[in-house]
Amino acid sequence: MRILVFSDSHGNISEMLNVMANERYDMLMHAGDYGEDLARAAKCAGVSVPQIAVRGNCDPDSAYPREVMTEAEGVKILTVHGNRQAVKTSVNRLYYYALEQGADIVVFGHTHAPMVKNTGDLFILNPGTIAVPHGYGKSYGIIEIGENPRRKIDIRTVLVGR
Repeated sequence: MRILVFSDSHGNISEMLNVMANERYDMLMHAGDYGEDLARAAKCAGVSVPQIAVRGNCDPDSAYPREVMTEAEGVKILTVHGNRQAVKTSVNRLYYYALEQGADIVVFGHTHAPMVKNTGDLFILNPGTIAVPHGYGKSYGIIEIGENPRRKIDIRTVLVGR
């Protein structure tokens, strides 16, 4: 299972479309701030894979939920935007919240800064921003989950154009 993860697209789907045209994936995720961009990009690209999107602090009228717990290949993935867990200060609240929810992986956005961390009991991924970089460049995330019995989880961020 290979999941492309976006966040903080803020209405700009052009880079998402470029990434979607050049990557292999089985699922798409968006960690908020214009989460509806994911559905728009998927429609434009003509893809029909499962999609998970949440709303962020810039989506006050969105119908998307604030968080989604999904399971892929037996791995529980919690997707949130991160503003409610104060991730601009620290990921500690997010870490403990994800553990309380029983997540194996937590995906968040909000900071526009790409981050991957394996704490031993939880993988933490912020794909960064695909459209509005704040000093880090445009980026997205990839989650790869190998099949049992030798399940391997590989999580990384990719800078666009590199």
